[in-house]
Amino acid sequence: MAMLHTGVHGVEGPEALQTDVVDGLVVARAEAGDYIVAISPFLPVLAKRLAARIQRQGRCVGDLLQNVQLEPLRSLAQLLWTLETLATAQRAPKLLVVDMACLQQATHDAYELGLIRSISLQLKRLGRLFNCSVLLVGLGPTHHVLWQGSLHSTLTLRATSSEATSLRLVTATRSSFVHPQ
Repeated sequence: MAMLHTGVHGVEGPEALQTDVVDGLVVARAEAGDYIVAISPFLPVLAKRLAARIQRQGRCVGDLLQNVQLEPLRSLAQLLWTLETLATAQRAPKLLVVDMACLQQATHDAYELGLIRSISLQLKRLGRLFNCSVLLVGLGPTHHVLWQGSLHSTLTLRATSSEATSLRLVTATRSSFVHPQ
């Protein structure tokens, strides 16, 4: 997954595996010197996870985390505002990660559906404008359909103990990744 192409990608699979794979991708891209924006509802938890992962690799946390900008996420309206702000930023991200877990709810009213459509268009625009990869993490299966309009592809993660190496199977716009344990 380190070589994701430009576009908006939805990530499916067990939550712990999504977290592990996406955190690994963020750290790898930060090591490469790429500018990354991570939008998440729980910034202290995200920062702590990234710092722990970097320390386990024996790297300097401060040097790598300077390439990662953390932004809070509390509502659809705030997400749209953050994305619009990024579109006018002087520094263009090469990876944008959005943790959608806190935005999942049973129903959406007409205003929220309009916000989802606006966010979807803005995500695609940012991907094209900055030639960056956008990852939507934590999409629940019932809410995935609402965000389908913003996705260029869906990455399905599966964990299996029988696999010895990472395996990538690509079919149309769906990619499956087997993550060895």
